[in-house]
Amino acid sequence: MRFARNVAAVLVAIGALAVSVTPAFASTDPASGSFTETPETILSERVADGNDFIHLTRDAFITGTYTGVGHADQYIVIHKDGSFNFHQTIAFTGVVCGRPADLEFRVEGTGDFTTNTLHAAYSIVGPTDVGNGNGTIDSVPGVGGTYEGQVHC
Repeated sequence: MRFARNVAAVLVAIGALAVSVTPAFASTDPASGSFTETPETILSERVADGNDFIHLTRDAFITGTYTGVGHADQYIVIHKDGSFNFHQTIAFTGVVCGRPADLEFRVEGTGDFTTNTLHAAYSIVGPTDVGNGNGTIDSVPGVGGTYEGQVHC
């Protein structure tokens, strides 16, 4: 009987803890804002089969849900017709959800230099729990644009 009461007390305590912790993990809020890009620094460039392969870095000044500076390390393939695809990581330092954060964005997208458009998807992979999220980016290549998505605060 005493064992059963102890087990019941432990289960009640675990249940109370789970209920009190759940809202913190479930806090998902909308994310939105804008960014401007600095000129790129080309690290390498080569041409193959009429396509340009470029590795570059640049900084971005980000405002909104994520407010701070991001340093992008980007790989882009520009095709003969002016379309392009790219992937990059962005090391971000700033404020998210009202708290200081250092995060890594992973971004993949496509665009077209003939129409000066870019569309991409981003995800934030940490290294902290604050600010993780995902969403989309629409921009003018090399200039800046907007983002929207979800953030876990």
